[in-house]
Amino acid sequence: MPTVTLTCPACQFTKSVALSNIPDNIGRVTCPACQHRFAFAAAPATMAREPSPPEPRSSLLTGGGGDLRKPRNLLFASLFLLLFLALLGGRLYTSQRALNTPAPNFIAASEEGIATLWGKEVMVTDQAGKLLRRIALPDNLIPTQMIWSGNELWIADYRAKDILILGEKGQKRGQLAGPKISGHFKLVPDLARGRIFISTGHQMRLYDQQGTYLLAFGNEGREPGQLKFPNQFLLEPSGNLLIANTKSPAIDRYAPDGTFLARVVTPTGNTTYQYPTNVAVAADRIVTLEADSYLQDARIALYDSQGKYLGEHQAVPDFKLIGDIAVWGDRVIASDLANAKVYAFAIADLRFLGELSPDLTRLGNEFEATHLFWQKWADYSLWGMLALLVPIVFFYLKYRKEQAALPKGQKDGDPTAMETLDVNKMNRLEHIDLDALPPLEFLAVTTRPGIDLLAALLLGVPFIGVNWVLFAPPAWPQTRLLGLLFLGVAMQVAGVWLSLRTGWGCPVSRNKARKLLGKLLKNQGHEILAGVEQVGIGHCLDKSTLLLLLAPQHLFIADFNFLGQLNGVCRLPYTGIVVEDQKFLLPAFALSYGGKKRILSAADKTFMALLRATLEDYRLHPEKNDHILRRHAREVDRALRPMPSQAAPATLPAAAKPLNRKAALLSALLPGLGQFYKRHIFRGALFMIFFVPLAVIVAINLEPITAGTIDWAPQSVLGMGIVLSVGLVIFAVNIWDALRN
Repeated sequence: MPTVTLTCPACQFTKSVALSNIPDNIGRVTCPACQHRFAFAAAPATMAREPSPPEPRSSLLTGGGGDLRKPRNLLFASLFLLLFLALLGGRLYTSQRALNTPAPNFIAASEEGIATLWGKEVMVTDQAGKLLRRIALPDNLIPTQMIWSGNELWIADYRAKDILILGEKGQKRGQLAGPKISGHFKLVPDLARGRIFISTGHQMRLYDQQGTYLLAFGNEGREPGQLKFPNQFLLEPSGNLLIANTKSPAIDRYAPDGTFLARVVTPTGNTTYQYPTNVAVAADRIVTLEADSYLQDARIALYDSQGKYLGEHQAVPDFKLIGDIAVWGDRVIASDLANAKVYAFAIADLRFLGELSPDLTRLGNEFEATHLFWQKWADYSLWGMLALLVPIVFFYLKYRKEQAALPKGQKDGDPTAMETLDVNKMNRLEHIDLDALPPLEFLAVTTRPGIDLLAALLLGVPFIGVNWVLFAPPAWPQTRLLGLLFLGVAMQVAGVWLSLRTGWGCPVSRNKARKLLGKLLKNQGHEILAGVEQVGIGHCLDKSTLLLLLAPQHLFIADFNFLGQLNGVCRLPYTGIVVEDQKFLLPAFALSYGGKKRILSAADKTFMALLRATLEDYRLHPEKNDHILRRHAREVDRALRPMPSQAAPATLPAAAKPLNRKAALLSALLPGLGQFYKRHIFRGALFMIFFVPLAVIVAINLEPITAGTIDWAPQSVLGMGIVLSVGLVIFAVNIWDALRN
């Protein structure tokens, strides 16, 4: 009579059963000795046969479905991703070149000529529009105003918080002592009386001709006699100040000692443009530049000397982004930032007179052509990036689909030999002390804290340097900046290489293996470690992680997703796995079991070779170290057997989880640093990715807010409030995660 021999994988109890006594379609059987349930695979003892050799595997070169077939789609996706990143770099570069194209901004007019600021150059024309000279400015200059003082041009420098003076003998700096100057300050020199006025924040300040601070006046508010972000202003022949009180909003007259005299103009005639940013006077006319609530688009408005509204400038196509205005003779001169033009209007009624200078028109056309050239390539880069998203997603989804499918043209491990283990909720251990377990050998990458710190410095210092050069570029030659750029790239490459080689950036470190083993014990109970001698860890191409518990006769595979959550645990004999070569960018091999094929990879070639050799050794020598199996099974069972009350075992006291104060302090300095310190690379990167852009938004807008260049309209307050709230929540969660997890 045909029989089948059943062997319990837990206690090795063996029994022969007649096939006629086995019901049809049975899937699992129970061991009568230890009551362990395991998968049933019928194999009649009288019909045993030698296993057939594996089918030959074809190669990628022959177009078959061999080892290289699945990574090929991933390689294609990676190739298109590299092209995407290259286009992204091109997009950033060309967009920056387009933004840096010179356009006319600040204007100053006097008998010396009409000076217009174009990027890093000042173009000086005569009153008829003929170009007289071009003056190059320092690269690190951020101008906020330009004004004539005799035969010298004075430019307020936002970055240096001083004055750049352009004269016949060259350029020099005028220092301003006293309290710190905030925001985009404006200035008016009154050298006949030996004094200099500036507007900053919500006040006006007075300096002597040497830049010594004398006094300040002005209280913040919107009522007459109060200042709310005073902007450009002028000095009347009487010595009084006529101030564009931007957020008050009005044109106010003050005495030089700070006494409020009168509110001369209140913007009227347009509900959109009602925030004056500049004022000019000619005869019996007052000309103002009035902006919208975001201080971007603007109009030119005309009032009489008593503040009566007379009208606005004649309509000019696409003339809204106005840089500055100035008055000379019977003309109002205005700069068009959007179209790189300089226009002239009649002072009597703001009638459009045309462009100021043919020479400036020619230069503007050249600059505009350059701007359009770089903007065109920026747009091409953007469209190319959008187009590349299609093949990236297509090949990646195809790769994932093939990874999920059973490999064709090869025999994987026998799926019937794999047993899925149920999660044991009753026997779970709340507090795990891995050091109290019997000795376990970890197959993982060893971390080296000293080299890890060096890798972190190599990665972090160039990032800080690049931001410093971008937001506060030093006055260095271009060759030095390029040299620093190449040095920063080399430091980044060295940092990545060190972090991968030492385990800090490697997903197969011993630290992570111990952490996942602790999670497995919490979810699975103590019996999972019976007979386990070695613990291996493998990182898969789909970002999941396999924790391999190697016992002499069985392999336990715990599958964790990329967030570290346990997906499932299975147990199978080594005859149920197949280990084979796998071509990939990093050292890798394929592990097939239970109808699945997982590609394990890591940057450390030595570790990958050791892990593969160990699996092959257990598979080829399943009888190896049987006495160790029995001894370990007794020791682990005795050490981890739960007490009757289901409390934690006596050898593992339920101590409170220690607080990691050092990691919390690092996270308080910069969200994500504490997680990096604890080698939670993925969580640390997430905190940085979400927090840093919010911090940059706040940093970029903080100075313009205080300088009065962003309106505190309700929607702006709401938007900034949301940014700050989300940032604070991320900051708090980040510190809690570093402290507790």
